[in-house]
Amino acid sequence: MTTGGKAAVAVIWIALVAAGITGLILLRNEQRRAATEAAAANWMPLSAKMLSASVQTIPHPRPLGPKFSRRINYAYAVDGAEYTSTRYSFDGDQTFRTREAAEGATPGAGQVLPIFFDPAQPAQAVVQIHGHAPLDAWKFRYGLPLLAVGDGLLLLVAARYLRMRARAMRVRPLTAK
Repeated sequence: MTTGGKAAVAVIWIALVAAGITGLILLRNEQRRAATEAAAANWMPLSAKMLSASVQTIPHPRPLGPKFSRRINYAYAVDGAEYTSTRYSFDGDQTFRTREAAEGATPGAGQVLPIFFDPAQPAQAVVQIHGHAPLDAWKFRYGLPLLAVGDGLLLLVAARYLRMRARAMRVRPLTAK
């Protein structure tokens, strides 16, 4: 194999390993979030008071333009103890394409907001227990295929490499002339 061919195989191998690792990371993050949601099934509902709310601009490369996200801060009381939280959901906050959509989905300061809190750790609270379906679907739509393709092609490249090494290491028997 030529030097250029070896370099091409190395680049393909690195790309396949990166695809496999990316798939594993996406699937692992989704599994953690799903496990947290499952554990939150026994969290108790409660009413909280909005302390502050704002919309934040998130820079995004063109042509999509910026995205917008809400930032909230709410207070609640459990057994006489006061707590505050900024968590909206277990997988972060939903992003919006327009500022108007984000502002429309953001409760105003002073409003009462239904939340869920962990009875074992009352300082842990969330507004929305279940995640955002489009994000979850994206992780599985791309994570699993990246993992499968990356690992499958990695095995093919490894098999090809091992065959080439075996051919190079073969010893030809000496024959009498």
